[in-house]
Amino acid sequence: MRQTEPQASRNALRASPMPDDPKMMSSKEIVKVAEALGVDNSHPNVLRDIRCMLLELHARDLIDAGIPPGAARSTWVRDSSDTLWIQLIGRSFDWSRDARGRFSEFRLDREHTITLVTGYDVRLRNGVIKRLNELKKIVAGHSLEARKRNDAGCRRAPLMD
Repeated sequence: MRQTEPQASRNALRASPMPDDPKMMSSKEIVKVAEALGVDNSHPNVLRDIRCMLLELHARDLIDAGIPPGAARSTWVRDSSDTLWIQLIGRSFDWSRDARGRFSEFRLDREHTITLVTGYDVRLRNGVIKRLNELKKIVAGHSLEARKRNDAGCRRAPLMD
């Protein structure tokens, strides 16, 4: 069966792995923090909120310029979704898709995570900020350990004349 252009685009996007960046927070992790705090926020709702936020922050001009006269904004955005997301590749967030081409997870940097949760429950905002601070400390600890190992290795290396 021959794939149409949007199907091929969705498959190409789905094939790219999500970055392994410990400073980023996933949509699933945001939901876990919410659950731990007793805040009712499902993963599908978080995915929807992230999609809306990212399109509003990074694709608003593309959307406004692309909508034909008389077309409904929401319908055009839905129908042009793959084209819009392809243009957002390489930003400080990433996503993965499931076998059907639907978004299954987002990973956001600190700025986008805080932007997202500032619209949520105050307990969730605080919990996510605490988790981001933990991630920052973990990354800083790894950097310090690597620097110590590197310094130790430099002291043991023989000098060449």
